[in-house]
Amino acid sequence: DWDAQPGGAGSSFEAGFTQLVTGAGGAARMNVSVTYTEDASSSRFVEDDGPVDGNADGVPIYAGATDFPDGRNFDTGSAGVLYRTGGPGVSEVTMDFSAPAGSGVTDQVNNVYFRISDIDTSDSPNGFRDTVTVYAYDAAGNLLPVNISVGSSQLERTGNTVTAVPQTGDPNGFNTNPDQLNGSVLYHIPGPVASIVIQYGDAGVVGSTQAILLSDVHFTTIPETAATGDDDTVTGGLGEDSIQSGIGEDLLYGDEGRDTLSGEAGNDTLYGGTENDLLYGGTENDLLYGGADQDTLSGDAGDDTLFGDLGNDQLYGGDGLDTLYGGDGLDTIYGGLGSDLVYGGLGSDSIDAGAGSDLIYGEDGNDNIYFGADNDTVFGGAG
Repeated sequence: DWDAQPGGAGSSFEAGFTQLVTGAGGAARMNVSVTYTEDASSSRFVEDDGPVDGNADGVPIYAGATDFPDGRNFDTGSAGVLYRTGGPGVSEVTMDFSAPAGSGVTDQVNNVYFRISDIDTSDSPNGFRDTVTVYAYDAAGNLLPVNISVGSSQLERTGNTVTAVPQTGDPNGFNTNPDQLNGSVLYHIPGPVASIVIQYGDAGVVGSTQAILLSDVHFTTIPETAATGDDDTVTGGLGEDSIQSGIGEDLLYGDEGRDTLSGEAGNDTLYGGTENDLLYGGTENDLLYGGADQDTLSGDAGDDTLFGDLGNDQLYGGDGLDTLYGGDGLDTIYGGLGSDLVYGGLGSDSIDAGAGSDLIYGEDGNDNIYFGADNDTVFGGAG
C-alpha cells in the first residue's frame, strides 16, 4: 500500500522500506521489503506526486471492473511512480516477502495481483519507448510463471517483457494517461512467491524523462502447516514414475521421464518436469505445473490452479473454482464445472469454458473459444 508509507505525495522510496501488512483481524501478517536500484542519476522512485508525464494533478491510475476473481479492483489513488530518463539500462524495484515471528504464515505468498500503468511511446523514431519486465521467484530462487494481460494491441508482450509500440501508420505514436486501459497491464502470479522484480527501461532520447505507475500489490498469505507425518515430498528422478501421495499436503516432483503423479487427498503441489506427464490433483485445492513437453493436467475436485507451461498441453479444471493457464504452445483447456478463470497464454489454443460463469482471456494466438450455458466473460487478446 503505497499511500500507507509516511511522507505523503512526492516522498521518495529510493532508500527502500519495509511495510508490515496486516490482514483481517490482524492474524495474518507479512513484511514486504521494497528496494530500488538505478543506473541513471536522474531516475526517481516516489509516491504518486501529482503531474506525471505532463498529466494534470489528481489523475488516478487505471483499475478494471473485475481485476480480481471476486470482482474487487485496485485503489486508483495509491501508486508508486518510477521515473526514468531515456537511454540504455533499467531501473529496478524488488519486493521481498518475509513473515514476522509468530505470525503463523510462511515466507511466501499466493495469488499476487498488481497493475502497471502509463506504459507508452512517442511518435518519433528516436523518441521514448517504455519497456517493463517482471520476474517472480519462489523461496528456492526458482523462476515462477507470471500471467500478463495487456490493455491493448499497442502493448507488445514477449515472454516476461511488455513494450509499448505505435500502431502501423499511426503518426501520433502511443502516448497514454495513467488512468487509461490501453497503457495498463494486469499481472497475476499464483505463487508461491518469495520475491518480485520489476525492471523499467526507456530506450529513447537521452535526457527525456518518462514514468510508469505501480498499483498497490495484493496477495494472500500461506498458513504454516504442522508436520503430521502425512505431508510428503517425493521426487521421481530418472525414468517413468508413478507416484500416489495419499493423505496430506504433499509435494511431488516427476523430474525426467514420462511420469504419472496423483495428489489424492490434501492440498498438493505437483511438478511434472520434462517429457509428457500425467498430473491428477485429487481432492481439495491443488497446484499443478506441467513443465516441459506435452502434459495432461486434471485438477479433479477442489479449487485448483493448473499451469501447462511449455508444450502443447491438455488442462482439465474439473469441479470447483479453478484457475487454468495454458502457457506456451497449442493448448486444449476445459474449464469443467464451476466458475473458472482461464488464460490461454502464447499460441493458438482451444478453450471450452464448461459450466459456470467463467472469465476467459485468450491472450496471444488465434484461439477457438467455446462458451458454456452460463454467463461467461471473454477477452480474445492478440491474434
